[in-house]
Amino acid sequence: MDDVIVLHLPLATDAELRAVDALDRLLARHRVESRAEGQARFALVEACLNAIEYGRPATEEMDVRLAIHRGELRITVRNPGAAFTPSTPEPRIDRPSKARRGHGLQIIHSFMDRVRYRSDARGTRVEMTKRVG
Repeated sequence: MDDVIVLHLPLATDAELRAVDALDRLLARHRVESRAEGQARFALVEACLNAIEYGRPATEEMDVRLAIHRGELRITVRNPGAAFTPSTPEPRIDRPSKARRGHGLQIIHSFMDRVRYRSDARGTRVEMTKRVG
């Protein structure tokens, strides 16, 4: 049986904290080990921060869907922003002024087993999955 949480959050500062709180409750119910829990939490925060930063207009909401199905965590974050196609991340070595920014997609890909991006008339979604059981 699926365990699903759906949230509709404002595109505003600290909205990611509500998403993480819901994720923590979901993972606790399924007794997910702490390393996988931390990695999933970090990926969710990065996806939410990207939605907040790039989703437009700011009066809209982002939708967050968290689910566990047969030992697989599925996280979807949708924002009403324009279509997004990820490109190969640029090395940050020669750009010290931006060294603290631009690592979100790399973090998401390194912590999750599978990541997909989809865009349609409703906005852009990042879909992430991770084996947790």
